Amino acid sequence: MLNTLKTRLYSYIDSAVSNPSLCRIVKIVDITCCVIWVLCVCNLVADPAYAYVDPGSGLLLIQILGSIVAGATFLIRKRIRDFFGIFAKKSKLAK
Repeated sequence: MLNTLKTRLYSYIDSAVSNPSLCRIVKIVDITCCVIWVLCVCNLVADPAYAYVDPGSGLLLIQILGSIVAGATFLIRKRIRDFFGIFAKKSKLAK
């Protein structure tokens, strides 16, 4: 299945040379297929892990995800303010 998908995608390479966005999509799909293939091989080869996961690890993961969301929100908010701030400054200058 993976090879047939890659074969179909490689058939579009001739048209992708003239279209950069299509070329980018083909590359992304090719890399994604390779990553999926590597993960499947790793899953087949891996031995089961007999390990203990500390309950605090889940809270640490939640804290990390919360920090990422808070940081992304701050960056997006700052960019939106900067974007609309440009228009606000122009309108104040026009008055």
